[in-house]
Formats: sequence, C-alpha cells, structure tokens
Amino acid sequence: MPRCKPCVGADVKKAILEEVPGLKDVLGKVADCEDPEGLELCGRTGRARSAYTEHIASCMKGKKIKSFGEAPAAMRACAAEWRARK
Repeated sequence: MPRCKPCVGADVKKAILEEVPGLKDVLGKVADCEDPEGLELCGRTGRARSAYTEHIASCMKGKKIKSFGEAPAAMRACAAEWRARK
C-alpha cells in the first residue's frame, strides 16, 4: 500500500492564512495538492466511516465555504439534509 503524503491545496492554504497568518511557516512545509481546493491529512485509519460521516463529508465539500466563519452554518445545513432524507 503506497504511503500517504499530506497536502493542502493552494486555495485552502490561502483561506487558512487569511484567518491565521501565523501558520505561514507551518503551511509552507506542507506540499501543495494537485486540486487547489484539496486537503489530504492522511489520518484515515481505524474503523470505517459511517453513512452519516460520508454524507457530511461530501455535502461539506460541495459547499463553497470562503471562511471558517461560514463552516458552522454549512454543517447545520448538511445535518438538516441528512435528517430530511431519513
């Protein structure tokens, strides 16, 4: 199995640095993802993800979140979609 290489997309880095400029040195050490909106942290070990987790992940990726302040509202909307489909 190939070893995972953590990466952060250029657009994601830009958004993070707008919110937390002090992370410039840390983010500079992380490779850029091919997808400018991508993020790979290589932390997926252990048990399989639940259907709810999969739904939330795909839903959040589909949202165009421009700052960290928009994430809670997007998460609530994704959770509401999950409850509505049950």
